[in-house]
Amino acid sequence: MELDNCHPEVAGGGVPNRYSFGPDTEFFSNTCHRNNSPVSTTPLTTMQPAARSLRIMVVEDTPASQKLFQRILEPAGYEVHLVANGIEAIRDFARVHPDLIIMDLQMPILDGLQTTSILRALDQHYPAIPIIATSARHLPLDRERFFAVGVEAFIPKPFDNQELLTLIQQVINHATTHESTPQDYEKNHSMLPGITHADYKDDAMQTTLTDNVISISTAIKRLGNDQELMGDLINFFFEDFPSLLEELRGAILRHDWNRLQRAAHSFKGLAANFDAAPTVKAMQAIELQSTNQNPELLSKLLADAEVEVARLTAALAEYQQQTKS
Repeated sequence: MELDNCHPEVAGGGVPNRYSFGPDTEFFSNTCHRNNSPVSTTPLTTMQPAARSLRIMVVEDTPASQKLFQRILEPAGYEVHLVANGIEAIRDFARVHPDLIIMDLQMPILDGLQTTSILRALDQHYPAIPIIATSARHLPLDRERFFAVGVEAFIPKPFDNQELLTLIQQVINHATTHESTPQDYEKNHSMLPGITHADYKDDAMQTTLTDNVISISTAIKRLGNDQELMGDLINFFFEDFPSLLEELRGAILRHDWNRLQRAAHSFKGLAANFDAAPTVKAMQAIELQSTNQNPELLSKLLADAEVEVARLTAALAEYQQQTKS
């Protein structure tokens, strides 16, 4: 199988270069043909709910992110099954038998790549279930690790909700019309365009971040100008951030550096939903420095981060007040 033409221009505008589809196709726009067979190019503005209730398993350890996925997917007609880690995904896989899996890459117990490897070993008894990976962590991922475990596509956090729905539709359509064997996979994998740092990195997130505490206008635009969804997202944040802060403090006290890294990563993803650049940068500093295992430095970084979190919560509360008045 060979990659045919990918056209950058699409009537009505193109999808940003923010996700990759593999192993034998990589999308750079919302029109891409493989072997003269077009992948769905339904315009974002005409997205329709699923014709039948397709079941999507979301493997995500952050409660606020779980709620966001549920809030986006269920109105689109999908049945959503939430699990908090890889162990739960493996446990529920045979019982739930999803049509598609959305997999966070960085989770406790088993990370997304380890979980995907195990699921791929399990689903040899079933038609292969497509998997979309997602993460807010520092990328690029190593190309061989990324697709070798059987991930079909990747979308970085924070994502546009319509962009996510479009990618889901494309992946499902592709899975139902282009079944491939493991031999096809190995043959086609070498033809996949390279994954570069320009494609997947935190800079993709930071292009929309500013020096302000938050950028609500950018965040709402990413949510399809859905004010109600933005309100829900703020409520999810208020519900979850206190426990994440406690987890960060406790991890430093116990010198649990892996837990510290995961908690900082989760908090970074929450803050990125609001384009909260200072909080994102503060949590990213903790995430990156956690490998150095320096309690004094990490305590200082957490103190700095808590200042930014206080500013973020105040800004979100002010926004809530403005929208109510």
